[in-house]
Amino acid sequence: MSTFLAGLVGALAGLVIALLAQSREDTRARQAEGWRQASAKVERLRKEFATALDLAYMIETDTGMFEWVSPSSPKAKEPRYVKRRAEIDRLYEEARAADIRLRLEGATEASQALNDVARHHLTFRNGLQTLDEANTSPDLRASTRHDMIEAHKAIQEITKDLGSRFAAELETLTPPGPETGLRTWLRRVWTWART
Repeated sequence: MSTFLAGLVGALAGLVIALLAQSREDTRARQAEGWRQASAKVERLRKEFATALDLAYMIETDTGMFEWVSPSSPKAKEPRYVKRRAEIDRLYEEARAADIRLRLEGATEASQALNDVARHHLTFRNGLQTLDEANTSPDLRASTRHDMIEAHKAIQEITKDLGSRFAAELETLTPPGPETGLRTWLRRVWTWART
């Protein structure tokens, strides 16, 4: 009978040890999968943030006082301006798709910044069209120039720390690496021994 009890206690102890080991392995696997998913999200967002920054900085340059070129002026047909317009159009297309992906990832601040820059750029572009019209009154021209300057200032305000805000958001999403080292091993042993 005592041999049977000893065998039963030994089997139960082995089963408990196996269950604990499996539980710890499952926890480790879940943690590794969480790190993998968080790292993948950071990489996806990094690409979208780069697209948003590229467009925002291009628009900031485009709205600068020395870059004002009315659509009907001969300067607007120069290769440099034609190329810049095409580049901005291409970035807008990429940014539309990036905006959707940013919203799906929950990066609403980045999406909002992108939309704000685009809204101010539209005000600026409409102002150029207004200034280009021959029958525009002097008061409307002055008001339009003021609106264009304000749009540029708003774009500068948005883009001034946009890169650092995006970097900070990526930093908060970056998971810590797996714990290694003697202290970690001792902490895990101590935690295991207490349970």
